[in-house]
Amino acid sequence: MLKRLTGWEWSFAVTTALMALVAIYTSVLTSERQQSLIDSARYNTVFDVTQTASEFLQFEAAVGRFALTPSDAAKDAVQLRLAIVQNRLSILKQGGVALLAARRADLRLTIESLASAIALTVPLVDALDEKNATRVLDLLSPLNQPIVGLIGTANQISVESVDRRRLDLARVYWAGLVLTIILICCGIMLIALLVRRNRNVHHLAHTDHLTGLPNRLMFGEILSEMTSQSEGVARSVLMLLDIDLFKDINDALGHAGGDALLQVLARRLTAILPEAVLVARLGGDEFAILLRIDNPSVESAPIAERVREVCTQPFAYDGKLIPISLSIGIVAATIDQHDPEMLMKYADLALYAAKASGRATYRLFDPCFERDLLTRKALEVDLRLALKLNQFDLHFQPIIDLATQRIVNCEALLRWSHPVLGAVPPSQFIPIAEEIGLITDLGRWVLARACLAARTWPATVKVSINLSPRQFDGIDLIAHVGSALAASELPASRVELEITESILLRDNEHVLRILAELKNLGLRIALDDFGTGYSSLGYLQRFPIDKIKIDQSFVRDLTTNPEACLIVESIGALANKLGLTTTAEGIETEAHAVLIRAMGYVEGQGYYFDRPLDGETCHARLWAQANAIHAIGAPVI
Repeated sequence: MLKRLTGWEWSFAVTTALMALVAIYTSVLTSERQQSLIDSARYNTVFDVTQTASEFLQFEAAVGRFALTPSDAAKDAVQLRLAIVQNRLSILKQGGVALLAARRADLRLTIESLASAIALTVPLVDALDEKNATRVLDLLSPLNQPIVGLIGTANQISVESVDRRRLDLARVYWAGLVLTIILICCGIMLIALLVRRNRNVHHLAHTDHLTGLPNRLMFGEILSEMTSQSEGVARSVLMLLDIDLFKDINDALGHAGGDALLQVLARRLTAILPEAVLVARLGGDEFAILLRIDNPSVESAPIAERVREVCTQPFAYDGKLIPISLSIGIVAATIDQHDPEMLMKYADLALYAAKASGRATYRLFDPCFERDLLTRKALEVDLRLALKLNQFDLHFQPIIDLATQRIVNCEALLRWSHPVLGAVPPSQFIPIAEEIGLITDLGRWVLARACLAARTWPATVKVSINLSPRQFDGIDLIAHVGSALAASELPASRVELEITESILLRDNEHVLRILAELKNLGLRIALDDFGTGYSSLGYLQRFPIDKIKIDQSFVRDLTTNPEACLIVESIGALANKLGLTTTAEGIETEAHAVLIRAMGYVEGQGYYFDRPLDGETCHARLWAQANAIHAIGAPVI
């Protein structure tokens, strides 16, 4: 299949073809001009005719002198002149005169008459005497007037030929001049096209095709130029931006939705930062901003906050409002620190620090970030070994039935006891496990251990197990759950699996199928941290959810923020009408517990009731509760 030519390729082809045609035609005109000059030099018609007429007259004069005074010398002169005239006649039968004679009848007849007369004189000259001389003169005398007329005709024809050749040469000259100008114009056009092409190539090589922003190559060039100017180094600021959980958004919306988000973000950044030296997309979901500001240490944070606030407005796609959050790393160049590679490294460290602190924020570079990164790398290595070395353990935080104040569920929480660092907080190692792909193995371990522990509890108590979004990426989750239930012989009805809204955001057949299969096994599905993520009420209809857990950030503000009260109450009322169990996290005071119960919530969880307990303590607490219930006569199921 032939490739379709672009507009530039058509222009280049047409210009090149036009130049070739002009060059060929110019060569033809030059050849014609040269041939005309050659013909002018080769064929001198006037000279040939004049010389023939002159020799004829001299021949006639020589015959006349012989007739007056016959002698051998006079006879030789006559024979010589006859030979010369014959030679001239042979010349007239070729060249320019022959060409003219072919076109002019009068000229042709005169030459033929001369040739006939000369032919008749040949035998007379061979036997020349006074009588034959008189006869020769009689043959030649009628030709005197035609021969003189022949000279005039030749002159006239020659003048006409010269004029014609002069006009031809002028035509060739002007045509050649015009064609030369056209050729020069074509050359200029071709050069212009090449220059434009080079600019286009340069533009394409330095521009991100998706967003239209400068790409990493141009960013690097401008950063180097910016930091090489000593007078502006102290005012140069570099910001790196990264979309939080972009992979989840991309998985949920597809690549088209992810691309649309990147384009929206690019437009927002250029709109709110007209003062920026450069806004660039470095690749993936990473953007960079170069700024010149008078006081970087003071002005950088407000600019980053403005970027975060504007760019994290919900993104509308395919009828959905998708929340966005950004992490931003900031570094300001100094007189001592302005190497481009070093600035990129420091900005990247600041970006990582922003993500490590919980995302959706910004961090200004601090030298300690480099030390923290080395610590994190070491932690990655230790984390890979921790599972093999049996350094993990499970703690369980009770979930209380608000009506009876009894423990009805316990949430399994992963704990890591590092041999050197001691207890490592989950907020520190769980994100690392997700990033390095270890979370699936950890999730499988938690499933197995949590089910084994719950098997030893009273039958009235369930176990809640958190699932990472990464566990939904493969096809092994159903097998892992089934294997854990089979190994522990724990009824599926006593297991609740807690998922986050980021999983539901994907809203695809794969997620729906996995949740449906989990439900078919008899497990319950709880939607954790409701209210902090995408908070779409449509999820409660589309997905097989049994319980929602409202995030602790709302519960914490119940006694101080009327809006938080309204949100918590509204969500609880809606969930109850939909037949969903409601759990409030983060209950830390009696006032929280009273308000939550008054709002119709079924379950509560938080430090007010109990902190996370190790396995043995939890086991003892649950059986102590069961025995107390039994002691007062309530049935133990």
